[in-house]
Amino acid sequence: MRMSTLLETIRHGRQPDSPDLIIRWLESAPDNWESAECQFYVLIEAAQDELVPAHWRRTCLDHIHRPLTRLYRLAETEYQQSCLRCLRYELAITSQYAAASLR
Repeated sequence: MRMSTLLETIRHGRQPDSPDLIIRWLESAPDNWESAECQFYVLIEAAQDELVPAHWRRTCLDHIHRPLTRLYRLAETEYQQSCLRCLRYELAITSQYAAASLR
């Protein structure tokens, strides 16, 4: 499966019984800031999308720490560290929203 197709499949939860897709996608990405940030946003968007199956949304939240950890490691500039703080805040807010809608 091409990377762009895999990204769309993950984002829209098209194969919700295949969580290994997320792991494969995360592990095959280049090790750079842009890639990790993209992964973070795809997972967070899937997690908050109420049209995506609930167990897939939970799976996305379960794996969102992986790109976030990469971003911590890659953050070298003050700007990147500031972006990272914003992403952490966005995750905190989204997690509360998603938790309420996943009950």
